[in-house]
Amino acid sequence: MRNPVATPASVIFGILVLGFGFFVLMAFLNGETNQIIVPFRPEVIWGNAFLNFIAHFAALQCAGALIAYSLFLSPPVYQQKIIASKKMTSIIISIVLLTSMYIVFHEALVPVVRKNLSEKKALSTFSTSIFKKAHEKEKENDLVTAVEYIRLSLAVDRHNPLTISENSRLIAELSPAEFREYVFRTAGESGLESFDSTQLLTRAENALEKKNYVDAYYFARQVLAIDNSHKEALRISSIARESDFEGIESREKSRAAYLFSTKQQGYDALTSTDHPDFIRAYFIFLDLNRQFPFDETIRDYLQQSRQLLPQVSFFTHEAELILSFDALKTGPIVFFNRDTNTVREIITIESIVQIGDGIFLKNIEVIGLNASDAVQYHYLAPIGKILEDHIIINGIDRIDPKKQTRLTVYQGTPPIDQLYGILLFPDTKMENRPKNITVFGSTQKDFDTMNIADLVLVLPFVAHHAQLPELIYIEIAGRVLTPFFIIMLTLICLVIGMKHSVQQEASSVRHLYLLVPVVPFVMANIIGFFLFLHRIFISFSFYAMGFVFCIILLSIVHIVLLILVLGYFSGKVKLRNKTVF
Repeated sequence: MRNPVATPASVIFGILVLGFGFFVLMAFLNGETNQIIVPFRPEVIWGNAFLNFIAHFAALQCAGALIAYSLFLSPPVYQQKIIASKKMTSIIISIVLLTSMYIVFHEALVPVVRKNLSEKKALSTFSTSIFKKAHEKEKENDLVTAVEYIRLSLAVDRHNPLTISENSRLIAELSPAEFREYVFRTAGESGLESFDSTQLLTRAENALEKKNYVDAYYFARQVLAIDNSHKEALRISSIARESDFEGIESREKSRAAYLFSTKQQGYDALTSTDHPDFIRAYFIFLDLNRQFPFDETIRDYLQQSRQLLPQVSFFTHEAELILSFDALKTGPIVFFNRDTNTVREIITIESIVQIGDGIFLKNIEVIGLNASDAVQYHYLAPIGKILEDHIIINGIDRIDPKKQTRLTVYQGTPPIDQLYGILLFPDTKMENRPKNITVFGSTQKDFDTMNIADLVLVLPFVAHHAQLPELIYIEIAGRVLTPFFIIMLTLICLVIGMKHSVQQEASSVRHLYLLVPVVPFVMANIIGFFLFLHRIFISFSFYAMGFVFCIILLSIVHIVLLILVLGYFSGKVKLRNKTVF
């Protein structure tokens, strides 16, 4: 049976596997996981384990190389030069393949995992924070807002039994008036008439007593729309119709004409091919739904307008709530939006919060400069939301059409699309503009969620918009050169292991096997320090010579050093007690 540690590659791979197992265990034991909502915890545990494993991959690989010959394998001695050469080539290929595995993991999986973990942590922070705010509002006796907060928490953590039970408990505690207010806030639909037939009947009786037969008939008919066999409502409607038939007929005709005309206005606003106005259509059908709560066509049009609203607007209450969480904010960022011969537009955004697919912005300041660099227009949008290639600035209230976000215009006339808001112009040199404008505030943390292809794509775009591209250049150079450096460190560790092998020593030193678990911890600090120095060297070379000369020179330096290390490594492979190479 073949010895499972018969080759250095098998020892290195074994150390990598054990290292990954260790990081999985640490991820399970990490208390930070308790801050993540339950549905996300498995992903966070495995994601953190994987990221820690990749961060220490080089150290584990070097530790495996050091351990291989120092404790498990004897320095190789061969009888023929060709066999020695093949064996050495096999070892080098194994190391290259392991390093290639690191590159694949680092470029293909790490960005995806980092982005996913970032979103899960942000959503968990949002969910737990808003859940706490719900209890604070409950203590303040503001049950409507408390239920609304729980509803937003459920949007993120919809399967949490605690959140579900709290939502049910709070809704059950709402009074009829509070429940109607909650429905108005959250759905913007269904007026008083659709919830309380008792109050409608009371209104009908009061109107009948005051001999206001038109209103008495109207309220009675609303009750009958809910329950067509209601005896008292049938009695009141019959008396009212007999008492003032002409007034009721006139009222019905007037209401029918008003309904037809207003419904047509809403329909035109909703379906216009030239200038659709989904916001106006929404408020028209919302108002009609309150007046005619049992008209099915109005309900259908209201639903359609609500579905189209996210294309052109957002509800300010939710946006302000999301932007109130400082822990989720990033920014500020600045970038050129238009850069043509006639106008150059500069956009500054104070803060950004991204929750899932929603990217909300606060204080969007826009300055347009003409060809002479004079200010052509200058305005501020207090709040906005990213939608594909637009910044929507039409924030609206769910109920009141008068409560809409307003621009503060300091100078000139803002060139804003009335339907979609601020158009984000793509760079004319690039076909695919990055959709996430947070790239303009990129830091080392953001680069961790990008692979080399993304960095190369983003680089000219960032440079074009007056951002500093140096960090991206250094990141690309580090991604390209680090694998060569890791291979070189691994070979050096192999040589050190050969030189200090205890295989041929007395059995009294075999207790060193107990130190095997300690070696990766020590190597983590040593290799981490060398990788840190390597990055500093790349940064210094870049600022001293520029990107192109830096890459050329450092590539030559790495290749030369690698050749020297290979030569030294080959010198340790012996043939009949004589150096072969």
